[in-house]
Amino acid sequence: MANTDIFSREATVGDPFSADDSELLFRGGDAQTMVVQSLTINYEQKITRAWEVGSSKQYFIAGHQLGTGSIQRIVGPKPIAGTFMSQYGDVCQIQSNHITFVVKGDCSTNGGRIKATGVVITSVQYVVRSEDMVVNETVNLMVAKAEIS
Repeated sequence: MANTDIFSREATVGDPFSADDSELLFRGGDAQTMVVQSLTINYEQKITRAWEVGSSKQYFIAGHQLGTGSIQRIVGPKPIAGTFMSQYGDVCQIQSNHITFVVKGDCSTNGGRIKATGVVITSVQYVVRSEDMVVNETVNLMVAKAEIS
């Protein structure tokens, strides 16, 4: 074994990259002023399985796709959070509301992006703990479309 370590295990180094080159972009806002700690996007398609009576055949019926998401952030003094809540909380603005997570290129790739479009806030939760008195916010979202590139 030509590429093994002292334990006879293969030891190769993968392509390097840096999370420092990532960005979270909002329509009309900047994530750096929102102190975002976590972003979750869930996108699924409904599939119904049907069986034919008297047969072993199975049929799969594709239904509609739907998405949800959440953002966890630390509530800070910046006014952009109010703008974000007004913009993304207004269902009438849903066609222009989008969130894009961009991973910039590294040593060997061009990077990529995950984009959620048709985004609207469905609920908000606030939590503060006595140990640090930091106000944490969870924003739950409805997403019409998710795409990667």
